Parts: sequence; structure tokens; C-alpha cells
Amino acid sequence: MASIIRAPSGEGRHGLKRREGSEADAPPAEEETQRLSETARVLISLFVIVILAAMALSTLPSSRLDEVTEPYRRPITDATGLFQSWELFAPDPRGSTLQLEARLTYDDGSTRTWQPPKGDRVVGVYRTFRWRKWANNVLVEDNTHLHRAAALFVASRNRRGGEYPVEVTLVRLSYSAPPPGSGRPRDHEPEWNEDAYYTLRLSTDGRPVTAER
Repeated sequence: MASIIRAPSGEGRHGLKRREGSEADAPPAEEETQRLSETARVLISLFVIVILAAMALSTLPSSRLDEVTEPYRRPITDATGLFQSWELFAPDPRGSTLQLEARLTYDDGSTRTWQPPKGDRVVGVYRTFRWRKWANNVLVEDNTHLHRAAALFVASRNRRGGEYPVEVTLVRLSYSAPPPGSGRPRDHEPEWNEDAYYTLRLSTDGRPVTAER
């Protein structure tokens, strides 16, 4: 009868000694996965709390709390695009639609009209949303410090043959929305009002010469 030879104590099936700290001593994979998932849940929860807090603080009316928290919440809401502005709905919503237009004149007397990109109605409106926010800021009457920079920016985007336009005029286009129940068709062509509120004259190499408001 064949005798059964057993491996010495501390040796494996093939007679190899098990090392300390081997896989047999490691925690089960399920426990490691559970710990990672718990950490991920905590981090996600903290992220959501920070975002919701920034959004909630951005809806506060002007106050000392609003001033104190603005340096902390503003970068978050600007980066995520989750800033809130309820003045579109209340208490005094704007009754007019605004658009920015730039009219350019070149050294040979030719002209060109430029508007911020709009994109298509399905996907393009999301891609060009930043352009609408930029135009809204340039159209604000109090943001006079943006007008010169905006005119120079438009001029740089509309160079022809390497030469800048010699004049850039920023125009505010607006029309008043019809009151509810007016019976005006939705596809009615609006009557735009024009307000040329800033003109910058340049040399053909792009150096500002004069400005008029």
C-alpha cells in the first residue's frame, strides 16, 4: 500500500512554504471594494453639497452674507454654469429682447456687419451660450469698461488682408415683447430699435485712434 506523504507544517500543497503577508492573509476583495465605494459616496456627497450650497447662496438678495460668500461661490457657479439669476422671472422681468451687432468700415470704404455666433437651435445654442453671456455683458450700459475691449476684439476677428477695419460701431438692437393676450402671432417679425452706443476708430494696423459714445 502506498504511503501518503504529507507536507511539513507551514508548507503548501507542492511543498512550498507560504510567505508571510500572502494573498491568504489579504482582506477579501469584497471588503476592499466596499471601502472604495464608501469613499466614493462620501466624495460625491461632499461635491453635491458644495454645488447646492453655491447655487443657494447665489440666489440670495444683496446683503452682507452675499458679499462675504461671493469670492468662494462665484468661481464654482461660473465654472459649472449653475449660477442662478431670478430677475428673468421676478420681481421686475425685462420686457425687451437685446442683441449685439457690430458694424465695421474698412479703409477702402467697404462695410461688414458682425454678430456673435448663434449656432443651430438643437445643439448649437448650448455651444454658443458663452457668446450670449458675453454679448449681454457688453450691452449693459454700466459696463463701459468692456466697450473698448469688445470693439478691439471684434476688429481682430474681422481683419481683411491682414488689415484691421478703421471703424467699429457697437449697436444695441432691442424690441419690446408683446404683452400677454395681445393676439400677436408667434412668428411675427419684430421691429428692432437701433442704438449705436460706442464707436472706435483704428488705424489699419489695429491701433486705437479715437472713441465716441
